[in-house]
Amino acid sequence: MIRLAMTFTLAVCLACSRGAATAWAQSTLDGVVRGRDGVVTDAAVFLAPVGDSTAVRPTTARIDQLELMFVPRIVVVTPGSTVEFPNSDAVLHNVFHPGNGTRGFDLGTYPRPEARTFTFQEVGLFVMLCHVHPEMVGFVAVVPSEHRATTNEDGRFVFAGVPAGEYRLHVWHRRFADPDMPITVRGKRTTVSPMLLPADTKRPHGTP
Repeated sequence: MIRLAMTFTLAVCLACSRGAATAWAQSTLDGVVRGRDGVVTDAAVFLAPVGDSTAVRPTTARIDQLELMFVPRIVVVTPGSTVEFPNSDAVLHNVFHPGNGTRGFDLGTYPRPEARTFTFQEVGLFVMLCHVHPEMVGFVAVVPSEHRATTNEDGRFVFAGVPAGEYRLHVWHRRFADPDMPITVRGKRTTVSPMLLPADTKRPHGTP
């Protein structure tokens, strides 16, 4: 089995508000995800509190179909969230997810300015494709956490308002394995040394 190496660099910055004296001070946590060939963009990153099974709230998101692309390429939502897929192009588009271990769906083919929606109940990384334009690829990451983000063009992610405590840090990307890294959030600066992480061709979380 072919395995790749991923370097995951996490620089954690924890900034407590002035005068906060309790253990549940709100902090900011940020980091950078790197792969063998450079930074990793469009990865879903989330924090899962250790020992906390509190249900997360559903939300809404939007992925446009614009200039023959899904824009943005990835959104991160919680279970039960609804994602809207408008067509902003002057051509027909189709939105579907093939399944591969998760529930597949097909929203059909529709013109501008119509929009269709789908509610994601399952946790996982869902690939969005278009039957009309096979070069179009997008993703919906459904994660069980209120603390979630995507990496930008510099491979960086930021969480704001994180209570102090113990967490597992997860990174979902179609090419790499999830590091599932333990993180302690406290009112101070913490740096996690670069790590070589494996990635394989199994393509987890329902991606093709």
